[in-house]
Formats: sequence, structure tokens, C-alpha cells
Amino acid sequence: MAVGGGYPIIDNGKCVGGIGISGGSYEQDQHAAEEALAALGFEVPAHGPETSIIADSSFSVQSPAKLVNVDFHQVRGLPPDQHVRLLFSIPVVDELDGLKDSGTHQARWRATHTLGLLDNTLVGSTVGILDRRI
Repeated sequence: MAVGGGYPIIDNGKCVGGIGISGGSYEQDQHAAEEALAALGFEVPAHGPETSIIADSSFSVQSPAKLVNVDFHQVRGLPPDQHVRLLFSIPVVDELDGLKDSGTHQARWRATHTLGLLDNTLVGSTVGILDRRI
């Protein structure tokens, strides 16, 4: 499932991490993440041309479409010109890594596909651009 509640953590104009909250509605998760950022002393990134989405492992494994084919604008009902920042937390990456060696054939294949896509997109960095519309 792709959930709200995800924001990059910006410090001195540089993305130094991300925060993700889930468990409530999209709006509740966004609000909780905004409050957490403010409590930690970080500025809440302005809404506008960018939306942050957290993709958890169940989304990567159970989605009818492979990650590379997911239209996040349609999933979240976003305007087509809005930039989407897709956040993967380290625990999700670790969980996907564990699924490569266990679980159903579908889970193993999707986990391997998603991690390969992330590896190819990030190329040794913590930030990468995946834009299938190019």
C-alpha cells in the first residue's frame, strides 16, 4: 500500500533523511508527520508541486503492477504535473531483502524486482530519480 505521512528531512537545504508515519488516514498520517518534524526542529516542506509517498513492503509485493509500472498519480489521485517523491525506509528495504529468500514465489520475485530497481536507480547514492515518463 502506498501511504501518506512521508516527508523528506531537509537540513540546510540538503535532504538528510526522511520520516514516515502510517496507521491512520492519509490526512492523519500527514498531520502526524508534520507535527513530528516540527517537534524535532525541522521545517515542514511546503506542499505544492511535490508529494511524498511511502511505499511499504506489502505494496511492493502485493500490488497488481510492478513498482516500475505503478502510476502513483492515479493511486493517490494527484494531478499529473505533481512531482512524487517515493520514500523507502531502511526497515522496508531489509524486509524486502528477507523476502528474497523466503515466502511465496510471487513475494520472492517482487522483492527481488523492487530491490533491483532501487539499486539501479540509486547507483550507490541515497537519492535517485525514477521517472518512467521520460
